Amino acid sequence: MSKRNTIRATILSTFALAMVCMLSSAADAQKGPQGTTGAPLKGVDVKLGRPPGGSPAARTTTDADGNFTFPVVPAGEYILTVELKKEKSKDGLINASDPAFRYCYVTVNIAAGEKVERGYDLTQNKAFDASVNPAKQSTSKTKFETFIVRSDGITPLNGTIVKSKSNITNN
Repeated sequence: MSKRNTIRATILSTFALAMVCMLSSAADAQKGPQGTTGAPLKGVDVKLGRPPGGSPAARTTTDADGNFTFPVVPAGEYILTVELKKEKSKDGLINASDPAFRYCYVTVNIAAGEKVERGYDLTQNKAFDASVNPAKQSTSKTKFETFIVRSDGITPLNGTIVKSKSNITNN
């Protein structure tokens, strides 16, 4: 084998290894809510309630980018609930009457730069592990639970709500 062929083979091997590494990291990046989310949900009511009954502590609505912010609430645990308006929005982003629209993903930024990412079933008003895509499995296998967030009483709670890709036809 000539020196030129050896160099060419080395370059090709290096390139192939680099491609495998890039594809592997791209596959890892697709796990969790960031890999299963789509368009932002605008105009969604987001509420904080005190356990056990969930009496209202704060309420807000998502903006055009699916973002929401609560004012500072007293320290403690709160139940977070998400509710779609019953009518279709003017921009067509939300159609709560569509039975195919069931799941979304919620990210809540809490104190000290921490965040909580959860899937949310809009028909059951319950959260689930964000790495699970319940649309691709039986809901009897999905563990649904109350979405609890903790406030430190100093930091405002904020976050984002987006549709799951299973709810979107062209994403």
